[in-house]
Amino acid sequence: GRVAQVLADVQKAGISRLSVITESP
Repeated sequence: GRVAQVLADVQKAGISRLSVITESP
């Protein structure tokens, strides 16, 4: 469903942001 897709996108975006923040000094 759309909800699952949105949640997946949000998780991916969140993980991407966290990884970027973690990589940043």
